[in-house]
Amino acid sequence: MDKKYSYAAFFDLDGTLLNVNSGEVLVHMAYKNGHMKKKDLLQAFYLAFLYKFQLRETSKIIKKMPKWLAGLSEQKIAEFTHKMFDDILIHAIRPQMYKEIEKHQQQNARIIILSAAFNYVCEPVAKHLNIDDIICSHLEVVDGIFTGNTVGALCFDNEKLARITDYCTKKNFRLEEAVYYGDSIADATVLDAVGFPQCISPDRKLAGLARQKNWPVYNW
Repeated sequence: MDKKYSYAAFFDLDGTLLNVNSGEVLVHMAYKNGHMKKKDLLQAFYLAFLYKFQLRETSKIIKKMPKWLAGLSEQKIAEFTHKMFDDILIHAIRPQMYKEIEKHQQQNARIIILSAAFNYVCEPVAKHLNIDDIICSHLEVVDGIFTGNTVGALCFDNEKLARITDYCTKKNFRLEEAVYYGDSIADATVLDAVGFPQCISPDRKLAGLARQKNWPVYNW
C-alpha cells in the first residue's frame, strides 16, 4: 500500500460527483460557442437517444461521440472546458460530495476520479476538489489537433474495472478495502468488486441491484 494513504476512495464523475452529465453540457456549450457544427449536434442527440434506450452496444455509441472534435485545436478545447467548469460544472458539484471527500481525506484516503469522461473535463473538477488522481478516457492528438479518435479503450463498464484493478495493484491498495461512488448500472461491475460500494442517486436498474445486494443508497 502507498505508505502515505490508508486506502483508496474512487468517485465517478457524471451523475455522482456532478448532478449533471458533463458530456451533454459539453455538447450544448460547444455548439453554442461555435465549436460544433449543427450536423454534429444532431448526431450527438441521436447517439444520446441510442444510449438512453440501449438500442446499440454502448461501447460503440461512446466511441463515436468524440468524432465531432476531429480537426479542432487541443489548446482551444482545453481552454473551453476549463471555462465550462468555471461557468457551469462548478455549480453542478453535489454539495454532499465536498463532505464525503473531506471525510475520506481526514481518514487518510487517496482520492481518485474514475470516469468515462475525458481528461479535459475531469482535470478542472479534480483540481477544484483537491483530488489526487484521475483515471478516465483520453483523446488522440496529433500535432496539437484532435483526430476524433480515442487513445486506448474508453474508461467504461468492464474497462473501469480493469483500470481500478490495475491502479490498486500498482499502488498496493486492496480492492476489497476500496470505496467507489457510482450512479449508473454501468458502474455495477466496479461497485461489485470493491469492499465499500456507494450508490448515489442511482438509475432505476442500479437501484434495483442495490436492493438485491444491500448496497448503501444515497438520493442526493
